[in-house]
Order: sequence, then C-alpha cells, then structure tokens
Amino acid sequence: MARFLLLVSLLGVSSAFKFEPVYDWEPFDYNWPSEEIKNKTLNGSRFDLRQIEPWYLAVYEDRMFLSLSRFNSEVPAILVWLPISQQSTSPKLTPFTSLELQEFGNKKAMQDVRGVEVDSTGRLWAVDNGNYEEFPGKLWIFDLRNNDTVILVHSFPSQVVDVPRELNAVALDQTSDDWFAYVSDLRSLHLIVFSLARNASWSVDIGQNRASGLAISPCPDRSRLFVAEADDEQMLGVALTELRAGNRNLSVSLLGRRESRTSKMAMNRKGVLYSEFMNNRSLNTWNTKQPFKEESFYLGDSLLDYYRPIVFNFDQADNLWLLTANKISPRFRLFKAAPVDNARC
Repeated sequence: MARFLLLVSLLGVSSAFKFEPVYDWEPFDYNWPSEEIKNKTLNGSRFDLRQIEPWYLAVYEDRMFLSLSRFNSEVPAILVWLPISQQSTSPKLTPFTSLELQEFGNKKAMQDVRGVEVDSTGRLWAVDNGNYEEFPGKLWIFDLRNNDTVILVHSFPSQVVDVPRELNAVALDQTSDDWFAYVSDLRSLHLIVFSLARNASWSVDIGQNRASGLAISPCPDRSRLFVAEADDEQMLGVALTELRAGNRNLSVSLLGRRESRTSKMAMNRKGVLYSEFMNNRSLNTWNTKQPFKEESFYLGDSLLDYYRPIVFNFDQADNLWLLTANKISPRFRLFKAAPVDNARC
C-alpha cells in the first residue's frame, strides 16, 4: 500500500483535480466461466495474462469498460468490464458480454475492438477493426440499460473502409434527431462518419492528413470535431455541420501544433481538451475556449518507466479516470480524479 500511495504523490497533479487510487493489478486476470475453460486457454497457449494491454476505456454508472489489444489470435477477450467500486483492490475483468461474442475467427463475434464510448442514453459504442480482409470493420452498439443487448452491428462497406485499415478512436455527436459516430482510420487519409438514424456510413476527405485521436466540443457550443494528426504535431478542427450534412470534402482548419504526437484525446464539460503524448507518456491540456496553448497536466513516473499508452476518459459526472501501466512488471493502476467545484476552465 505504501508504494501505491507513493505513486499518487508522484503524479503531475493539476490544481483543478484531486487524484485518488482505486485499483492495483499485478497482473490482470479474467472472470473465467469455469476453471476448465481457464486451464484450456492458458495451458500450452501463446497467450499470457501478463500481456493484457488496455487501449481505451469508458465509464457508465457503476461499470468501467475496457478494450484490450488482440496482439495474437489466442487472446480470449478484448472487450471487458469491471465494477468501479468494490471491496477488492484488484477486480477481475469480465468479458462483455461473453467469451463467445469475442471468439477469434467467428464472423458473428467481435474481432479487434479499439475505441469505446458511452452516450447519454446508456448505449456503449465499440469500434471493431475486424480481421483484415476476411472480416470487415464494424461498429457495435449495446444497450447497457437493457441487459447489455446488442442494438446494432454496422459493417462498414469496402468503399467506405478499405484494406489495409486500422480503425481507432470514436467520438459521438448528438443532434435533435440523430446520433453520429466519427471514427479515425490510421491507415487512410479519410475520416469515417456513421449516422444511426440512417444506419449508414461514409468516408470524408480530411486533406493529406491521417486522423488519430478525436474529441468533440461540449454542449451548449457543440460545433467542432478536434482531430489529432497522426503523422505530426498538428491539431486540426472540422465543423460538425459539414460532417452531419454529408460533405465529402471538408474545410479543415489548423488550430495549433502540439509538443508531441497524440494517440488519445478526451474533452471535459468545460471545454478543456486532454491529450496523451506518445513520446513521453504524459497528458497535456488545452482550454479550447481560448487560443491554442497547452499546459502539462500529468507526467508518467520516470522511475517506473511507463511505456504503454496512458488510458483515460471522463464519466458522466466529469470525473477523470486514469489507467497507467508499468514496464518493469505487468502492473496497472487505476486512479480517479474528481474536479474541484471552483475549478476554472
């Protein structure tokens, strides 16, 4: 416990947040349906529990959802959930919604889940990169308020998402009569747009840019999609009106240049954008209501030598959830940062 509390003191703490430790794993483990299935999966397999690597997280009510890297075909579950409050300090990861729904090589199952987000109505959206040429990329939508029922599985047509592809982040946009999902593809110069009302998707040209992290300006001024360019330090902006209207060639504006390339972004309710920097495993912030200027928010502990991506996101109450990894051992720590009431944006 002393080492756990020490890490909190080593975090780069913003004056607008108070960090508290939640969980500590060394390493992760699954909630297996049975000991027989666990032994069959682990014995003689290329899969090792120490290799579990989270990519994205989303929080809804009392559950956190994690997408995990499928670095080989024997990883049993790549979308899991865990309770965000319980007695155990190392809760096990429960496959969502089952191991069968994540069976590698099963055309009806998820193959490679990347970005995950939860909307205000209690639906979980998950980007599935598919299985290269054999299975297309998909967008899965689950109803968390109705026994985690699958609402829709949208397969992206080949003319929208071609191979090779690397579907990555997802950002959700609500209008008066529709929900839109914007998905980045690290292998193309296009952004993918999906309309739930139409159950249709299309690709849009974002110039000679490859999108990485995505975030949307908050209500009531929900007007812009923020796009982190994958190849350099550019922060780009795209008007949501153009995306919703189905424009295929967008007016892309340069908003600023970051200190490093960004793989993940998240926006809080006050319009402060949080970005992970790949080079030094840190988080920076930018108040998007002001001219572009980044400020350091969190620095990974150099003594522990973080090398895996920092995984983070906000919940419905604007709490920041932060999951860190350790290079020396397969150790993961989850922190919660509640915003101070008088924090300025």
